[in-house]
Amino acid sequence: MNNVIVIVSANQVESKKIFETLSEVEASDYRLDFEFLRPTQLPDKLDMKADLIVYNNNTNLNMNMYQQVASWRKKGQLASVLMLSKVADENLIHNVEPMNNMVVLEKPYVESDLKGISQKMLDERKIQQRKYRRFNVAQKVSLSSYKSGFSGESQVCNMSRGGLCIQGGLVGLTAGDLLRIDFNLDKISTHRTVNGKVIWISEYDEQPQAGIEFIKESDVYGHLLDDIG
Repeated sequence: MNNVIVIVSANQVESKKIFETLSEVEASDYRLDFEFLRPTQLPDKLDMKADLIVYNNNTNLNMNMYQQVASWRKKGQLASVLMLSKVADENLIHNVEPMNNMVVLEKPYVESDLKGISQKMLDERKIQQRKYRRFNVAQKVSLSSYKSGFSGESQVCNMSRGGLCIQGGLVGLTAGDLLRIDFNLDKISTHRTVNGKVIWISEYDEQPQAGIEFIKESDVYGHLLDDIG
């Protein structure tokens, strides 16, 4: 199992220092992969499958940083975010929304704190990832959107009780879309219709993939009303 850490920094020296510290994070049952970005490369090159984003901010913490993370969430980027930043206004830290899964580590920080917080954030995400066991399947599904005119067929890559990953036939689909999903479980000769929300969309081997979270039928209208509001 791989955990992807994306280090975002405009300062190469600080980026290297962060990498050296995080390379020591305990990873007994998974491997750490690192990616490096400059702030100017966000959000276009941000890996949608990242587990932890360590953002080295060279200015004082401000609301724009929170708004940037919120925009990532809307696009389906669910990675934990560790913000390294100077803090001029303590109230900004207290106003962090828990749903953003974001932690601020004030500069200057102690390396052991960077390592310890990162370890905890990775472990918590690992638990979330393992909440539902995923099964690799080769299954066709029919998709139709509640919000747009999108409809089509795609291929399931893997499936769990919480959702599924699909690949191909996704032109016109966007993160946040609500779908009716129809498929046959061939091995048990059963037809199923479920509802899902598109959490992320990305390219894999030049094929578009999407992660879909199952939602209750009773929640579909609530999601649609949220968009209207």
